[in-house]
Amino acid sequence: NIGLVLRSHGLLTVGESVADAFQIMYYLNRACEIQLAAAQMGSLSKMNTISNELSQYVSSQFKKVEHERQIVWQAWLRKLERLDPSYKN
Repeated sequence: NIGLVLRSHGLLTVGESVADAFQIMYYLNRACEIQLAAAQMGSLSKMNTISNELSQYVSSQFKKVEHERQIVWQAWLRKLERLDPSYKN
């Protein structure tokens, strides 16, 4: 699983499943929205980068919750079905 921020092109995610790729995209997009909001408030200079150890720890937590990711993915699909069932075509 990987998430990339491509300068001037946007976000790109790849996962072992569509559910994984979607969840990575969702949270990567949210992180970008939060960073932009912090920049607008002038808080960016006060922000710290996380350590490699913390990054690895969070990554390992993500890998442990496959079942939960599948439940969330099924919920998103049900919502999509309600909003626009034509996605299946």
